[in-house]
Amino acid sequence: MRDVSDVMLVAIFSLLSLKLLEGWMAIITGLVTISYIIVTLIFALKRNNREKEQEEREKERHEMEVRLLQKKPDGEV
Repeated sequence: MRDVSDVMLVAIFSLLSLKLLEGWMAIITGLVTISYIIVTLIFALKRNNREKEQEEREKERHEMEVRLLQKKPDGEV
């Protein structure tokens, strides 16, 4: 969520700067801002996907450990 709030702040400040700037500076500022927003959101999505995959692997590992413990006879530990 931190990335999204950073992107929102950048977007707000860039919109304010577009009001103050004219011509080519406004176009360049807009292009840089749009690029930054897109790249930041892509990285945030990738990180989110990695975290979900890691949680799934941990869950599978836990389930495997539980199955192994259930298969052992009661006398063994």
